[in-house]
Amino acid sequence: MDAEKFRIYFNAIQARHHRAYTIQAISGPRYDKLCLIARQFGKPIICQVLEKAAKSDFINDKNKFGRHLGFDWLLYRDNFVKVLEGYYDNQHEQPKMLVWGKDLEEDRRKKQQEAAEEAKKHYVTYEDYRQLRARAQAGDKEAQQLLLPPEEREETE
Repeated sequence: MDAEKFRIYFNAIQARHHRAYTIQAISGPRYDKLCLIARQFGKPIICQVLEKAAKSDFINDKNKFGRHLGFDWLLYRDNFVKVLEGYYDNQHEQPKMLVWGKDLEEDRRKKQQEAAEEAKKHYVTYEDYRQLRARAQAGDKEAQQLLLPPEEREETE
């Protein structure tokens, strides 16, 4: 990765988002971390993360520390991934987690209810049915047969 081209690109993104923070050099450990991130995620993802970081008020001074978190902070893999996932997006840009969580909970509950209904058809408890399905998915022929309706099961001797 060309460190100078990257530095210019980073500073241009910062300027476009009216951020005062710029980097002057990328060398030594900083360059090594950048290359590692580039190998793991690729340039398109790095560009996406830099845009998200430049837009984030939290990363750019509005945090409990009262300071910019910096380029070196962004090069730590955990921080990089959190920015990528939107953890530091501005509040007005984040999805409503409560609604999203509620939707997931309703979906999970619905799937459990469907599985319980299916278990009743086979005269087993919900937990037994889950274990039986897991065995069948793992390739256990006996479990696969037990999950079939009685009229469809193969005759065993």
